[in-house]
Amino acid sequence: GAPGVYSARYGGGGLTDGEKCALLLKNLGDAEDRRARFVCVITCVFPDGGEIQVRGECPGRIDPAPRGENGFGYDPVFVPEGGTRTMAELTEEEQKEARVVSSVLDDNKLLYHFQPIVEVNSGKIYGYEALMRADVTPYLSPMSILRYAEYYDRLYDVERATFVNVISFMKKNISKLSDGKKIFINSIPGCLLKEIDLKVLETYLADHPDSIVVELTEHSEISDEDLESMKSAYSRLGIKTAVDDYGAGYSNVSNLLRYTPNYVKIDRALISRIEESPQKQHFVRDIIEFSHDNGILALAEGVETEEELRTSILLGVDLVQGYFTARPEKEMIQSILSRTAETIRKYAALKFRSVG
Repeated sequence: GAPGVYSARYGGGGLTDGEKCALLLKNLGDAEDRRARFVCVITCVFPDGGEIQVRGECPGRIDPAPRGENGFGYDPVFVPEGGTRTMAELTEEEQKEARVVSSVLDDNKLLYHFQPIVEVNSGKIYGYEALMRADVTPYLSPMSILRYAEYYDRLYDVERATFVNVISFMKKNISKLSDGKKIFINSIPGCLLKEIDLKVLETYLADHPDSIVVELTEHSEISDEDLESMKSAYSRLGIKTAVDDYGAGYSNVSNLLRYTPNYVKIDRALISRIEESPQKQHFVRDIIEFSHDNGILALAEGVETEEELRTSILLGVDLVQGYFTARPEKEMIQSILSRTAETIRKYAALKFRSVG
């Protein structure tokens, strides 16, 4: 075999892995086109003559020099498509997770749990945040999915699957959204859907306007050009936006002015034990006042205790989300616990009286 030829024995017999890599690099020389792919085919033949064949492949490129101590064969010189590290630079556990994520994306094994977002004044469910999960065992965290999707240059696949899968779920559960509840969908920075994929949104929103809110991660910088393109696309479709995790990353007032969102989700880091921190209270109060002055609804994320709930409501938030109100569920629950709703309304009434 030689570069450009399919072969399982390119290096021949009797060579070590290091010698095989050296031979490949020598023959490639300074070639500009270094594309390569690992291909694995498993064939199972049954006694009755039946046959099952499974094929998998990982595209990538051959690096100019070996890097890393893990893996075997050509792993030290093979960089998966979109990645920066060779396969040998990944730990055994990372390689295993990377393969699982690749399978999840190939077979669209992404599903979503829905955490209620509760309106403070009424104690009723205002909408739900769609939280990504992988339909695999053992559990694979959303951060791991995104990390390896980025490694394989497949973040767009995650973005597209998220919108397609969530909208499909909404269609099947339209009766649970008939009273105006909204679905908040997380968007990956820099992954605005292409026109052909936006059609899925456009078709659904034509019959169900004002039902989707796209959450924009405030951790990442985005160019003015890309931001305007994104805002224009969402505005055309009638999609509202929310700045997520506000209070972390690149948080500043100018970012809110740039994004001009309909919602601002105040980061859990600011809400955690806020009742004990005058500094957090001051900062959150300023965020809420600025939001209200500019027609933005303020949402407290990650509310886990009654004291966090009480303080957030008294500071003026419009919406709350967190384990104290309700955990994410596979199905969209239609109401939170009555005692929790009563607690929310109690503090909302206290806030109203203090303002009056």
